[in-house]
Amino acid sequence: SPARYRSQQYYEGWNQQYVSAWNYLATQPGRRSFFQTIVGYEPGVDYGFKLNHKLFYYFQYVEHVLGIPILSYHPEGVVF
Repeated sequence: SPARYRSQQYYEGWNQQYVSAWNYLATQPGRRSFFQTIVGYEPGVDYGFKLNHKLFYYFQYVEHVLGIPILSYHPEGVVF
């Protein structure tokens, strides 16, 4: 499966960055209403490969398909 091309640690590292940026945007007054919900994702908690993979690609979907920027830098070589 293409999901296995990256490790769980890879997805966790990016998810921590995405969640941090997402939660920052969600707390800014006057920011886009898209970021209303705070994402509860704690470093050090083992959410497993499947959840980390899905969360990572959710963030990719938001950025690449919906065109809503979250991070100013992006993972290299990610094909969406």
